[in-house]
Formats: sequence, C-alpha cells, structure tokens
Amino acid sequence: MESPMLSRRRLGVVLLVLGVHGAALMPAIVTAADAAVSELLRSARLWETSGRYDLALQTLQKARLTQADSALAQLRIGLLDVRADQLKHAADVLAQMQVQFPQTFETQQLQIAYRVATQDRMRMASIRRLLEIQQFGQAMMLLRELFPEGPPGFDLGLEYFQVVAKDDASWAVARDGFEALVRQDPENPRYRLALARHLLRQPQTRAQGVEMLKALSREQDVTTDAAATALANQPSPSAAVSSQTGARPDDAQALARQRQLQRNRRFLAAPDLGRIDDAALRQRIGSAHRELDQRLRALDPGSVPTSAARLRENVVVGDSLQAWPLARLQSLPRDVDGRRRVQHLREQALGLHWWRLGVIAEGQGDWSRAQLQLELALLAWDGRLYAAGDAMQALGVLDPTVAEVRYREALDIEPDSTAMRSGLVGLLAAQGRMYDALVTAGTDDSPEIRAKVLAVRAQRALDNDQTGAALRDFEAALQLNPGDAWLRYDLARLYRRLGLAERGRSLMNDGVIAAANKADARYAQALYLSLLDDHQAALDALQAIPPAQRSDSMNRMLGELQIPALLDQAVELRDAQHQDQADQVLMRAQTLARRNPQQLLVVARAWVAAGQRQRAYALLSGASGVGAKDRVDLQLALGRLYAEVPEREALEALLAALGSGTAMTPEQTQEYAQLQQRAERLAIEQLRDAGQTRQALARVEAALQQTPQSASLQHLRADLLVERGRPRDAVALYMRLLDDAPDDIGLRFDYAGALAQLGQRAAAIAQLDQIEAQLGDDDRGYRQLLFWRRYGLDDYAGAQRVINTQLQRYPNDPEIVAASAELARARGRSDAAVSAFRQSADLLVARGDEASATRAAEYRGQAERIASANRGWIAAGFDAMHKPGSDGVSKLNAVIVPVEARFTINARSHWFALADGVDLSAGTLPADYDAAGGFGTVYAAGPSAVNQFPAGYAVEDRGVAVGVGYRSDRLRIDIGSTPLGFEVEDVVGGAQLYFDVGRLDLALDVSRRPVTSSLLSYAGIVDPVSGETWGGVRSTGVGVRAGRYEADYSFSGSLEYRWLQGRNVLDNRYAGARLAADHRIVGGADWELSAGLTLNYWHYDENQRYYSFGHGGYYSPQRYVSVSLPLDLRGRADQLSYVLRGAVTYSSSREDAALVYPTDPALQAAAQAQPDAPGNFSAPVYRAGGGDGVGLSAQGAIEYGLTPEWFLGARAQIDRSDYYEPESFGVYVRREFTPRSQPERPPRAPALYSDF
Repeated sequence: MESPMLSRRRLGVVLLVLGVHGAALMPAIVTAADAAVSELLRSARLWETSGRYDLALQTLQKARLTQADSALAQLRIGLLDVRADQLKHAADVLAQMQVQFPQTFETQQLQIAYRVATQDRMRMASIRRLLEIQQFGQAMMLLRELFPEGPPGFDLGLEYFQVVAKDDASWAVARDGFEALVRQDPENPRYRLALARHLLRQPQTRAQGVEMLKALSREQDVTTDAAATALANQPSPSAAVSSQTGARPDDAQALARQRQLQRNRRFLAAPDLGRIDDAALRQRIGSAHRELDQRLRALDPGSVPTSAARLRENVVVGDSLQAWPLARLQSLPRDVDGRRRVQHLREQALGLHWWRLGVIAEGQGDWSRAQLQLELALLAWDGRLYAAGDAMQALGVLDPTVAEVRYREALDIEPDSTAMRSGLVGLLAAQGRMYDALVTAGTDDSPEIRAKVLAVRAQRALDNDQTGAALRDFEAALQLNPGDAWLRYDLARLYRRLGLAERGRSLMNDGVIAAANKADARYAQALYLSLLDDHQAALDALQAIPPAQRSDSMNRMLGELQIPALLDQAVELRDAQHQDQADQVLMRAQTLARRNPQQLLVVARAWVAAGQRQRAYALLSGASGVGAKDRVDLQLALGRLYAEVPEREALEALLAALGSGTAMTPEQTQEYAQLQQRAERLAIEQLRDAGQTRQALARVEAALQQTPQSASLQHLRADLLVERGRPRDAVALYMRLLDDAPDDIGLRFDYAGALAQLGQRAAAIAQLDQIEAQLGDDDRGYRQLLFWRRYGLDDYAGAQRVINTQLQRYPNDPEIVAASAELARARGRSDAAVSAFRQSADLLVARGDEASATRAAEYRGQAERIASANRGWIAAGFDAMHKPGSDGVSKLNAVIVPVEARFTINARSHWFALADGVDLSAGTLPADYDAAGGFGTVYAAGPSAVNQFPAGYAVEDRGVAVGVGYRSDRLRIDIGSTPLGFEVEDVVGGAQLYFDVGRLDLALDVSRRPVTSSLLSYAGIVDPVSGETWGGVRSTGVGVRAGRYEADYSFSGSLEYRWLQGRNVLDNRYAGARLAADHRIVGGADWELSAGLTLNYWHYDENQRYYSFGHGGYYSPQRYVSVSLPLDLRGRADQLSYVLRGAVTYSSSREDAALVYPTDPALQAAAQAQPDAPGNFSAPVYRAGGGDGVGLSAQGAIEYGLTPEWFLGARAQIDRSDYYEPESFGVYVRREFTPRSQPERPPRAPALYSDF
C-alpha cells in the first residue's frame, strides 16, 4: 500500500507561481455551498492532507453528485488530480469539462493547470529554482512569458499572489488577488488563510486578519494549525491559544501555542516552566505570599490601609494598597536621601501592583504566570529589579505582550537599567519587531544591546535561508560587541556553513585575544574546533583554561575530547607507516574509554578502520566488571559495529541471543528494534548486490508492512525502484522523504540521480546546487561525490567550482588531482589534463605500495594518451601482405608504403594528411578455359576466349591514395581518393561525431570507403575478353558505436548499415552488429594482460564474393555469426613498447546461390547456351553454401625509441581458418615534432587511408 507521506509529496508537485497583472479580471464564480457539500469538501481536504488521494477523490465525486451542473465541482476534482500527479485522470476530467462546460472560466483554469503540469513542467522547474534562490524579478519575467493571458485562478493563482505579496509596493494588488480567490471558491480555507496572513502585514488591516485567523483556527480543517500558529506570532498569542483550545477541547496539547512558546524560549534563552509541575508552582506561590506578608507587617501597622489577607480575598482592594506608597511621595524631602526614599517607594508600589496581578493569575489557575508575577513583586519590593532578568524572560515565553508591559513598567522605575532594556530588546526581537527593538536599544550608549538585536535578526534570517542577510547582521553585531564569545561562535559557524571554515577558525582565535572572559572565549573556541573535527586543537583550547575556572560542561567536554584526539593521532601515525605506535595510542584510548559503551564503540570503530576487526569485536564483547544494563549497552554497541562493518550473520546471531529474555530499558528496546531493521536491510542489500533487485524490492515492501514509517526502508525502496527502471515512482518517494529530512544529503544525492535518469537534467542540477549549499569545507567525501555527479551531468562549470575547492583544501590528494585532470580533459584543456594526471601519478608513487604504483601507471598512461592525441609527427612504413588464392583471380599480394603526418592546431585538435603507395597483384590468369572460366566474361565467350590471352593475363594495378582531414575531441572529417592510377578511381571520405552520454562514449559515422578484400573490389579490372571494366566497389553508409572504457574493463557495441556499389557490379546492402567486452586479468605498473569476448553478425542482401563480370570479389554471406575469445598482452619496458594479441574464433555462415552474370542477362544467356561448361561449373550458377568452423589469429607490434624524436617499429599478423589464410608484415619509422620520453603504448604504426 502506498505510504500516505508519499502521496502527500505528490500532492505538492505543482508548486507554481505566476505574473503580477490582471487580478481584477478574474470573475467571481460561486457562493458558499450548502452544509452537506461543505462537510464533504472539508473531508476531502483532510483525506488529501493525510495522503489518501483515493478517498479524497471519492469524497469530491460525492460532492459533485449534489452539484451536477457545477463546473466548480468538476474543477475541484481536476485540480486534485493535478496536485496528486494523476495526470491521466486529470486529462479525462478536462476532456469531460470541455464538452460539458465549454469556454467557462473553470474549464480554462483546469486547462492551464494541466498544461503547466505537463508540457511546461520543466519551465516551471526553472522558475521554482529561481524562487528558491530569491531571484523574484527574473522569476516574474519568466512567469509572464509562461502566462501571457494574465494570472490564473485557484491553485495557481494562490501561488501567484503569494509571490506578488513579496513586493511591499504590490500589497494592494496581492490583496485584491487573494480576495478574488476567496470569491472563486469560498469553501477552500487555504485561500482565506492566505488572505488573512496578507492582511496582517498592514496596521490598518491587521485586526481584520486576526479575526479571520481566529475563525479559521476554530474550524477543524486543514488550515487550523496554520491559522493558530499565525495567531501565535501576533502581539497577543494568548488569544490564539484560548480561541483554539476553546473550539477544539480535544486538542489539549495546543500544538500551535507550543511551537510559539518554543520559539520564544529559543530566542529569549528562558527556562522551560513546562518542566515544573503545578504542585511545585503552587508551593512557590505560597512561599512568595508569605514573604510579601512579612514585608507588609514590617511596616508601621498604623500607616498600612489594608492587609495582605484582605488583598488576597478581594483584589479590588489592591488599588488603594498600590496607591498608598505613591501618596507618601509628596511629603518626602528632595535631598539625596529623599530621592532614595522616593525610588524605594516607587519600587514598593510596583511590587504591590505586580503582587495584585499575581493574585489575579492565581485565581485563574494560571500557576506559571502567578508564580512569575509574585517573584517579580518580591524583587521590585526589595529594589532588586536588576535581578529580574530570568523571571522576565520566562514571562516573555508565556506571554510576550504581558512581559513587554512588565519591562516597560520596570524601566519607568529604573530607566537606566541595562538589564531591563536588554531584556525588553530581546523580547521585541524574539517577536520579529526588529525596528522597535533597535529603537529601544538606543545607539551609542548601548552597543551590546544593539548587537543582541542584530544577532536575533541574523538567526531569524538563517532560519529563512537568507544567509547573506544573516552574515551582514552577525558581522555588524560582532563589531558592536567584539568581546561576546558566543556571538563570535555563531558567526564562525556561519562562516563554516558558507565554506569558510578557516576564516571561522581565525575569528575564534582573535576572540580569545579580545575577550575579557578568557574561559568563555576558549570554551567557545573549543566547541568550534570540535565542529571541524580538530580534536587536538579543541583539547588544547580547553586545557588552556585554568582548572579553577572550568565549569562542569567544560570538564565534561575535556574528558570527551581526549579519546577523539588520541584517535586522530593514531590515524596520523598509521598514515606515516608507524603501525606499532598507532596501536599503542589506540590502546591508551581504549583504557580511557574503560566501561563506557559509547566510547568503547568509538574506539572499536578505530580498530576496524585500522584493519583489526577481531580486536574491535573482542573489545566490545569482552568487557568485564560491568552491570547488567551496561552489558546490554555493550552488546548493542557490538551490534551497531556489526551493522557498520557489515557482518550480517554475526549481527543476526547477536540479536537472537539478546532477544531471548534479556531485560532491557525502553531505550535499549528501541535500539534493539533499530538493529533488527538494520539486519533486515543488510539482507535486502545482499540480494541487491547479487543483482536480485526484484526479490530485494519485494522484501523491502514486506518489511514496510511491519514498519511503514521506516525512513531507511523507504529510502532503500526508492533506490531499488530506480534500479528496477522505475525512476518516476522513485522520484515521488524521494520527494516525500526529503519533506521529512531536508538535510539528508545522501537522500538528496539519490533524488538527483533519479531525476537525471528521468532526463530532468536541470532539476537534477538544482538538487546538486542545494547539496553544495549544505556542505561544509570538511565534507570531503560528499564534495567528491558532488563533483562526479556534476561531471556526469555535463555540468562542467559546477564541477570546476567543486574541484577547485577540493584542490585548495587537499592539494596533495592524488584522486582529487586526477579528478581535476578528468574534468580538464572533458573541457578540452589537454595540457592541464596531462599535467594533473602526471602530478597525481607522482603523488601515488610517493606512497610506496603496489596498489598505488599500479594506479600511478594508469594515470601516466592517461597523460601519455592525451599528450600523444594531438602531438605532431610524421611516419612512413613498408607493409607486405599475402593472401593465398587462385592465380589471377582470388590471390592477392600487396606492397604498401604508407606515409602519415599530423600537424597540431591546439591542444584539442590537429590536421592530418596521408598518402599510401599501393602495388597490388593477383598473379597471372592462366590461358586455360577450366581455370579461367570464373573470371570476367570467359564463361560466356566459351573455350575460345582464352585465345585472347595465350600467354596468360597479368592481373595487377598500382596507384597512390591520398587523404587529408581534421580531428578534434568531438569530430573527425576527412576527404581523399582511392589510389590514383587504379583502373577505378573514386573520391572517398567521411565524418565521425563523438559525444558522451553519462559514462558511455558514443560515435556516429557517415562515410564512403573502398572495399579492399581483393584486387577486383579495390582497384577494378579490365575484362581480357570484352575490354569492359568492372569492380572498384565502394561502401557508403552510416554506423553508430557506443562503449564504456574503464581502467579494468571495457565493453562496446556497434550497428552499421551500408550500400555497396561498383562499376558494372550488382548493388548490395549490408547490415551488421558487433558486441565486445574485455577485462584486465592481471598486470603491473607497465604491463597488463586482458581477455575478452567478441560477437559479430553480418548480413548481405546478395552473394558477391566471385570474380565473374558483375560480381564484386568480396566476401558477402547472407548470414554470418562469429564468437571470438581474444587474449591481449601489452606493456612497455624502458624504450620498448609492445602488444601481442591472439584469438580463437568460431564462425557459422550461409551463402545463397548466385548467377554467374547477375548484371547482364545477355551474358547469362550466352553462358547458359555454352555446350561446354568450364571447370567446376555444371550451369552458370554459383551454388549455395555455408558451414561452420574454428579459426585462429595472432598479431603483434613493437616500437622502440631510438632517440626522443625517432622511433622504429614493426608489426605482423597471421590468420588461419578454412579458405582464409592471409598474413602480413611491416616496419615503420616515426619522427616526433616534440620530443617524448618513451614510445607509444601500444605502438603506433602509420595508418593506411584505405583502413579508415
């Protein structure tokens, strides 16, 4: 069953915001529905909020039955479908409305909503991203383009006017728009809530907004809590809570009120009175009453107009009691002593006034407020208002409005009280009344108080992701109060969040110098350093505090830091290859941890990281002298370690042992349940790793039936959905999970991956942007993953930004340097790529282990390949080839002198030129009718044809092929000729386009090339009987290739379709496919051995492998399938590079029968009429054939560096199979224009233009 949270996230998919004009054009549509319909609509909203789209739809359909002629009822169903991403059903509703309610406003609005949710979804995604980064102006410009007809209504209109409302100058426009939405659908409380919130922003309409919020808070609907929370943010939050709890007596917790209390407590740093029970509060109240009674009785009894007892019985009497001290002010002298007595009497009057208010609160049963008021009364009476800060702050948490009055009353008595002014400023700032707070704080005479206001404002800005504003306020606050260690700490944490951790470190160092309270400054410094995982530095900061000045928190942190500092020291020793010393340090940490399960687990993890798992397990399982609870804690810690390693079977065994009657605390029981879930997840992941994703997904879904709220299982389910090819379902689930855990970076990475798989590149990059904003400087692994994700999405600018940050922090990390090389190569910066790969190789070699040396060799190879890709050179060679066959017919001897030159344009591209001197010979056709009958027109001419060449007919040709071209990372183009001087000359050439899709390399080829299988197909031949030329076959077509090439393996595939045409030769068509894979079996720094598998499939329409007139002389089976197992050894030793490749191949083929003269019916008829058929012919038809067999092949090449500029090489190849046994050998020399230290690996012989 689908999770309710998942559906809820789908319901929020269409988050749309739109332009700013034309709100007055939206007509009013309906008035309120009757009570029954209202109840149904309310129920539908509640079901929708609970994630039950199905029940919400059913309820809306019931409502529609009572409003059969209402377009609005239909529209509500369609909008629900859009919010729930049920777009197929939404399309059905729209089609129905277009028939039933054509040209109505409701139908138009559903059409707009459907368009935005489908064809304009990506445009809206871009707009939403602009809104996230507060680029409202640019977003509005795009929205106007998206909605040229003006602002829409209903759901889209709601989001539209919420954006308009962000501009204070457009307040009236937004108000009119919200009011229009309310008129469109009065039953929708979301529209009324938006209007109410908007009205609160202006003093003249605030009262109206409050009344609307009160009404909404009484409705048991989807906006109830939101309305109550909005009320709680107003100057009189008590009204919000009373109106809410009065209307909803079952909601005893008053959630909105609690949220506001927590918010006030956070900003006021006040005690939580909710932790004190009513009995304790009443006890405090009684004590306060007794103290006040004693103070009254201590006065002259004859001058007191009433008693404390009467005050408690009748608070009205308090008016005269409060006035009594004030009446005595007139009779006091004006000297210094008199002024003191005046002040004292005013304090007594204030104390009596506050006493009276406490009695009122007591009578109302408001024990918390009563206790605080009486505490303040005592402090005022005693002239100790300077000590009233805690009580005032606690009262501010309960009721900011009342607290503000108390503060102002106190300041009226003591206007110079810094404590009271500071408290009032904090109270105003906590309510978001920053202007009032700054006015109250004053200017030059109270910089510390102004700093407090700015700090609160900065924190609120951070809560709203306004980091720029927060940074400005924090820095201004610190300038006003540089000695505030905790203000400095908050600013340093913000620097860290912005990726400026070292700037934060410097800030805290300066704070120790500037602070008057060195202990607090060093404590704050230690806390910040611990955030950076610099445990030793944090420990040093704490140890610099004199022991007598250390608080309990400082001492506790001092003890907690010792173990992490030792673990850091052990890692440094191990990295320096001091294994024994590292183990000794870990043993010291183990001794410090003693019997503390959590600290022992930390040490055990360090043993695991050091490759000593058994030592870690023994540490947690062998602790002695611990109680039953600690023993269970240790077992659970061991279970967590098993889960992390992971050791699934050991974890399951431990859980089974613990589960058999072991007494556990509730916390231990909860952790035990979490470990059970982890064990189940490990089992699922084992299935996943084995490729059994269907079984793994089924097991996840079964586990979710037991624990449907498990976020980790939901996350795993989403991952499996992606792997099962269902990324759309996974995206919806990721979105729901991110609603609950927006800071889960791993989850957001997976979400971005699913978006990328859906082809939503911009949305995926937007998620990566959000991840980057969350990462700190020390998030090394996540930053590297972020780089590769951006790289995979071709977001090279973003990847460059990430890798630059990494290089600044870790300039000597070989993998980070290699990543920068990969990016430089992708961006066409070959020189930078070569330099970075070589730097990475040097860093790896310095480590001194074999694995690093192997990796270094790979990176050096990468550097060489990049460097040589566009290095200029010229090479020339000599190649000889022999293919056995019938003299003058199928035999072929070739001598080729290739010359190839490359001229660098820049690091990314070059020109090239080729010239092949080609000398071909098929031998001499004998003057024998039986032997020559399958050649040219001899068969048709009959036995006398051989009289035309009584001494035999030499079949040979020679010429020079030339070609020029251009090559870059993404393109290769060339144009040239077949050998000039051949019987058939042609222009040839082609273009190849290279590009990447993820990790796949793709190539698209369009070309025209010669067919070089035989002298006939390559050069063309003049028929010795008729004098006609035939042959010279050219292959024209397209091909596509895809491959992935990794360090240890590669795989590729290709498809090809071509047309084959020649002079006086039957046209033919070819289709082929090839799959290949190879894997590195073994190797070292300078050599490797790999094995592979290759599959081939060919199909030709016509059988054209013969040499009679009309045939092309090239192998062209109607079906050919082969399987090849190649083995490849390649390497380099000093100045010698080599490659040796062998393969065994199994093939199966079939050839159709073919006419001897397929292009000339007259010749075919003449051959049919010949009484004497030559040789193996019984009729002028080549018989069908085929079969299968096994072939062997081997080839090799070497290259030697004579000097840094001159290189000498040789190559050879041999094939052995039925009826096909060619062999070749060649040598070459190459002159590099730029010196190089070693020869090419593998050797690079000059290319033959005919082989392009």
